[in-house]
Amino acid sequence: MLKNYHLKRNLLYLVSMVLFISACKRKNKQKVEMEGADIRLEVVRLEKELFSAKNQTDFDRLYKTYPVFIPTFMDHIIGDITGGRYVSMPEKTSHFLEFVHHPEMIDLYRNCEKKYSDFSKYQKELTTAFGYYKHHFPKKVIPEIYTFVSPFKIAHPCFDSILGVGLDMYLGSDFEPYASPVLEFPQYFINKLRPDYLVPNAMKAWLMSEFGFEVKNPRFLDEIIHHGKIMYALDALLPDVADSLKIGYFNGQLEWCREQEFQIWENTINSGLLYNTERNSYLSFINDGPFTKGFGVPDGTPPKLGIWLGWQIVRKYMDRQEKVSLEQLMGKGADMILKESKYKP
Repeated sequence: MLKNYHLKRNLLYLVSMVLFISACKRKNKQKVEMEGADIRLEVVRLEKELFSAKNQTDFDRLYKTYPVFIPTFMDHIIGDITGGRYVSMPEKTSHFLEFVHHPEMIDLYRNCEKKYSDFSKYQKELTTAFGYYKHHFPKKVIPEIYTFVSPFKIAHPCFDSILGVGLDMYLGSDFEPYASPVLEFPQYFINKLRPDYLVPNAMKAWLMSEFGFEVKNPRFLDEIIHHGKIMYALDALLPDVADSLKIGYFNGQLEWCREQEFQIWENTINSGLLYNTERNSYLSFINDGPFTKGFGVPDGTPPKLGIWLGWQIVRKYMDRQEKVSLEQLMGKGADMILKESKYKP
């Protein structure tokens, strides 16, 4: 009997291990098998040219070479210098040269150059991601990537087929200037100013720019499903990137959401939040921050709880749809997605 018991136990252990290994190898539905990205991603290391500019001639050359990015950079990234009035080119030149010759900006540029002198790793990751993007959205334009340095203004401006990458926003959470009282960066924000967030954030910014939220008088449901579709698209474009990096969670926050999924959904339904149209009352569930607050949510709850919830609903919907493409998903309505997802954690 004891021998049979051990035999059965060993067989059960073997079966369990086989099932475990099979589960680990289960195909990621969002991961499309591709031999390589059939695109050539252009990356312009603009900060190198910006900080090598010495005079009017250099500025004129930059303006002529980059007629889209440089005007935007001047007016909206390093500061609006027009003040609603006409500004002559000599005045713009003066402002620009003051910027690139400022000691603090030169020091910031050198820190970025030290950190990102070799951008090939990120270019490769972005190329792969945009290869998936082209596969799923064949009619969409692949942007040019412009790296730059600004006074901590913006990480990813998107316009006219250009995706900007502000290197000064990814120097590591231990970069001392981030903690400066002048910048007033909260700690939860500083914690994510790391190189491993660069590609996920860049792809998310591009998706948000390409698939804008256009619902009039939106309900909470409309907003979380919109964000859920963006996050699901990130699953497809970055299939090997951790969920925590895609949504910006750390220190067990993702695990907390998974463990509390039933309670999150129950609270959303019972509080009347799902169809709430008072946007100011639920922004905490959408916006980034140290935590989510409101509608009976306990203290210390992870931020962007609505985005996480919308993500899970969209995942459930797509798990049930064999013939709905990612491109088709982006045009589906929130009510239909919720109904057909049969979401019930």
